[in-house]
Amino acid sequence: MREKFTVLSTQLQALLGCAALHFLALAEFHRLHPLTEEIMNWSGQFDILIVLSLLSSLKLCLDPRSKSAWQVFALQVFLILNMNYPERGNVSLAALLFGIPLLEASLFPVKAIWPSTLIPLLALASAVVHPVPFWDDPIAEPGLWDLLLLGSAMALESFLFFRLRRLASRAAEQARSLARQNISIDNLLNANLDFQTYAAEIGEKSTIEERKRLTREVHDIVGYTLINLRMMMEAAIELSPAENERLRDLLNRARDQAMSGLLETRGALRNFRAIDTAVIEGANRIQRFVKSFSQATGIGVDVSYGNIPRSFGPEIDGTVVRIIQESMTNAFRHGKATEIQIGLWVDEGRLLVKVSDNGIGADEIKPGIGLSGMGERIDSLHGSLSARNGEHGFIVNATIPLKVFIPPNADNRV
Repeated sequence: MREKFTVLSTQLQALLGCAALHFLALAEFHRLHPLTEEIMNWSGQFDILIVLSLLSSLKLCLDPRSKSAWQVFALQVFLILNMNYPERGNVSLAALLFGIPLLEASLFPVKAIWPSTLIPLLALASAVVHPVPFWDDPIAEPGLWDLLLLGSAMALESFLFFRLRRLASRAAEQARSLARQNISIDNLLNANLDFQTYAAEIGEKSTIEERKRLTREVHDIVGYTLINLRMMMEAAIELSPAENERLRDLLNRARDQAMSGLLETRGALRNFRAIDTAVIEGANRIQRFVKSFSQATGIGVDVSYGNIPRSFGPEIDGTVVRIIQESMTNAFRHGKATEIQIGLWVDEGRLLVKVSDNGIGADEIKPGIGLSGMGERIDSLHGSLSARNGEHGFIVNATIPLKVFIPPNADNRV
């Protein structure tokens, strides 16, 4: 985008320069030729030729890479020769007219240097070679001083031609380099975000695996021990004297305590393992990604979870995370934002998601891959998505209808 803007800016500047040269050439012509009866027709013809040349400049400056550019360029040179031929002694007019194609040639994509040599030679030739007079009282042939002035003017214009080409080439190269740097920064940002997200997920998974290992070991050790105690208690009851009721009652209570402890231990372990799924879903997942993004970019991100439950299920949770992820990334890349606000709210069976920033917004909102991907995800859930410029930045709104099924942990508010 920056490269296209730089090229367009160069083309517009060249067009303004060509328009100025046309205007000055027209003014110089009428200064040298006050409207008299003898040359009235030539004055009108000159005006027509200068307008045609200006239209050619419009085509060449705005579309120098077209296939017909060289044909239009040759036509314009022919028009300029026709305008300058009867004015062979007017050095100032010739310098203005032949400066026009030199300025335009600096925009051509090929590295052709022949215009800087050919066009000055044509200017000098049109001043010297003049076999057919146009008027009964023709303009005096240019003297040596006039030719030196014209040659100096064309040499200066040729120098400016090389200078403009060099500046245009340098600007285009800088724009391409800046575009490559922006792509590299985007790639590094994505890699950093993906790495931090991956690291966070791996950390959570490692915690989950360690929790599972501990629950297995506790279950095996404590469960095995309590079961053995139960078996030994039952054996002791069988071996205890029938007349010692106090001892048998004590052994029965000890056996029941061991069984109760085993059941409570198993229940606690099941609850401990049940935390695994909730940890990597819903609000926890959003918070983890927001933290990684803020650390990677330095952008302040404020999240309001409103009245949402811990999780809506993997499908909706994944869609919400992707919407927030893409919106924050666009705010950083394109909006140049420094602050992002995220709001989540459940209202009348719908989940409302709003992501706003304080960036520069967008001149024209064109759905790219990211925005189209968000729309496709929302469509699959029968929701709606909108993106617009806000008062101080850009705003993305998403509405997702909630399913009748509510996850088991939905009553646990964030």
